Amino acid sequence: MANMPALDLAMHTIQAFPKSWNQGEWRCGTSYCLAGHLAIGDGWTPVGPPVRKEWEVRGFGSLEHAVEHYREREEHYGNLLGWEGHYTQIVARLEDDIPNRTISVEKDGVVSDIPNVARRILDVDAVTAEILFLSCNTLEDLKEMVEVIRKDGYLPRCWGCGGCDDCTPS
Repeated sequence: MANMPALDLAMHTIQAFPKSWNQGEWRCGTSYCLAGHLAIGDGWTPVGPPVRKEWEVRGFGSLEHAVEHYREREEHYGNLLGWEGHYTQIVARLEDDIPNRTISVEKDGVVSDIPNVARRILDVDAVTAEILFLSCNTLEDLKEMVEVIRKDGYLPRCWGCGGCDDCTPS
């Protein structure tokens, strides 16, 4: 049976602090989707700093190396490819702060990903987890799904198709 106390706590947190919820991102700076709230609520912590610089996200060891790389690209390819100014625009953004959107979380030395952690916390089947964690779900969708899970313990594979009694909430 689904771990309803954990699901209820995550939903309560989302509703009490709506700015902490962004169903479209596992982790977007300080907001999380439902799965992220489940993982954080269970003591898992995001891997990596909350914010990184653009040059770090692009895989460079230093700002200087990144600037040199893109300036060389601008000199060699800018006019040739008709991309004049393209690399200069990238250089202008290299010091921008980028939220860490990693889906990796850590607890007691174990690293895993948010969707699998959340599924294990909830103790639901893969189909239920996949449907529940969809990025297109609204808060109203989630509330409706939580009640179906509370009643049945799972979401039907055809959730939301509207074509059968199994997936059409009553």
